[in-house]
Amino acid sequence: MSKLLVSDKVSSEKAYSLIKQTAKLALVTTSLLAVLANFTACSTEKSIDFSNKKGGYNIVIPDGLASIDIKINIERGDTLSEIASRYYNSDYNKIFGNFDNYLKAIASKNNLSSIDSINLGSTLVIPIVFNDTNEYYIRIKSIETQMANLPRYCSYTVKLGDSLVGIAGLSSIDETDRYNIIDEIKRINNLSDNSIYENQKIKIVNPELRALKIELLVAVSELEESLQISAKSK
Repeated sequence: MSKLLVSDKVSSEKAYSLIKQTAKLALVTTSLLAVLANFTACSTEKSIDFSNKKGGYNIVIPDGLASIDIKINIERGDTLSEIASRYYNSDYNKIFGNFDNYLKAIASKNNLSSIDSINLGSTLVIPIVFNDTNEYYIRIKSIETQMANLPRYCSYTVKLGDSLVGIAGLSSIDETDRYNIIDEIKRINNLSDNSIYENQKIKIVNPELRALKIELLVAVSELEESLQISAKSK
């Protein structure tokens, strides 16, 4: 049983293609990083699981099923009931009991005062239930396992011209991720600010995680796309 949270959707075919290309490049790049003299042994502390996050409510997912939270943009004429009905099937009864409870769960997740209080142009997060034999889901779980088994930190020798921003970029996939990693590097090295110096020995977040995070983003996007297509074909 598992639950995933999609925080960002790949909004266009062009962006989606770019992410896939970036993932391939990242795989090559991180394999080269491993032989750089600046890196020494990685710690035995395992990586955290990036994607297996809970939403704002708790639901129990029975064996054989899985769930993912996706974002839906509210368009003219949309109602919560109509949106939910695109996805609802008998499997949802095993989790929510009935359609009304599913609506209430969505309202709770989105802090709605009632199931009728959605607004044009706003974004709605809804849980989608699917079979855990879904090929994209299996790929996601495989990537998660790889990430969980990777050492979280590596030792790094600071070179002339290095900065925490640049070092964090080795293992981040966007600006938010980068600055979160900067904060993490400062915390694990007891740094009071962003200052580092040549030949300083510090722990950094394992750069190999970057390629896996990009792979995970692609796999989750493919899963979401497949679920959206399936809903439209109902």
